[in-house]
Order: sequence, then structure tokens, then C-alpha cells
Amino acid sequence: MQPCSCSRRWRAVATLLAVLLLAGGAASPAAAAPRHRALLIGINEYRSKAIPDLRGALNDVELIRGVLTSRFGFADEDIEILTDKAATRKGILTALDRFAARTRPDDRVYIHYSGHGSQVRDAGGDEASDGMDETLVPHDGRTPGVPDITDDELAEKLGALPTPYVVVVLDSCHAGTATRSVSALRTRRIATDERDELYPQSAGREIVALADGGHLLMTGAAHDQEALDGPVDGRT
Repeated sequence: MQPCSCSRRWRAVATLLAVLLLAGGAASPAAAAPRHRALLIGINEYRSKAIPDLRGALNDVELIRGVLTSRFGFADEDIEILTDKAATRKGILTALDRFAARTRPDDRVYIHYSGHGSQVRDAGGDEASDGMDETLVPHDGRTPGVPDITDDELAEKLGALPTPYVVVVLDSCHAGTATRSVSALRTRRIATDERDELYPQSAGREIVALADGGHLLMTGAAHDQEALDGPVDGRT
């Protein structure tokens, strides 16, 4: 999250949300009105001492919740928030399954993740550019027997959503080796997970027809860049 471009990025997010979440035709009189549903995941504290804690991820979640309720008509009961100890690997994957089960074909959906990101060697053969899968690091990530959540796993969960009106925002690092030159800044990246045995070979991303789903993905950094955790207007 680059401090100098924060306001521009928030305006871009708001504009894209308006286009996608308010898109689509009106529901027929016999059909229930579409609902606006959100799943917000933020992780500041990590169980493994090998992972540095963050400071701004929970602020991100609270700010997004406020935007969704005040500007886009999301009801509090339709926003699920998963933070810190609740955002384990099992907790995140279970929440995504539950979220998909509750979503209807015309619902407007927003999914947000703020936390650490990383990489793992690709076992499915679908990452021709760099041979690496990008990952989200859950609260219990890098503890014995707990793999990260790979982009292939996330794609499969998103593929289960029955609606095409989906915005996904990942505010995390996907790769890179940038150094921190300012003590107040912290990178949202941790080292590549070398425990290949925890990542069995998969069929690759082609098992999910994301191109046909109409999902919009926004990330805080490209696969070869880092997102930052730092002060913006006196708040992390």
C-alpha cells in the first residue's frame, strides 16, 4: 500500500465497486431482491514467530466495512469479518465455502484480504512465467503442517460463487525482494515457503473457468512487487 497513492487508490476502488456492484438488471417481481454480501479478512497478528506482525490490516478491514455500509448499501448482517486468530487456513477456506453457499445468482459480492502474501513452487504446471504460485498467508501459516492458501485454491473457491458480480481485493505482497528504507514501513511479504511436500500437485488453474465468471480482481501489488504496511495521514 503505497502512501503517496492512497487517496487515488481509494477513489479507484470506489469507482470500480460502483460499476460492478450496482450493475446488472433489476430482479423480477417474483424474485428476491439481490443482496450485497461481503467477506473481509484482515490479519495483523501471526502465530508463527517467524512471520512479522503487521499494523494496518485490521484498519483496512474497518475502513472497507465503513465504505461498504455507508456508500454501497451493505447491511451489517451481510458482512462477515474474519481477523487474526479466526483467520486460520481452515477458518478462511471454511468461510469462503459458507459464503458461496449463502450467495445467490444475482447477489453483489465483495471479498477483501489484507495481510501477508508469499509464494511457493508451482506443482501444477500452470505458472509458465516464473514457476511460482502466489499465496495468502493465514494466521497459522508457516506452523508445522499448515500450508499457505495458493492462488489455485483461491480460484477454486471463487469459482463456486454463483454470481458474476464479484470484486476481489488482495492487499498483500505476491513476490519481490525490496528493502525497507523507512523504519515506519513494513513489507506485506514473507519468504517463499520451501515445504514442497505440503503442496500436492494440482490440475492447475484451468479447472476453474474464471474467464467466464466475470470476477474483477484488484491487488495491492503485482506478482513481482511488494505492498507496504505504513502510515497514511497518521494511521497505519
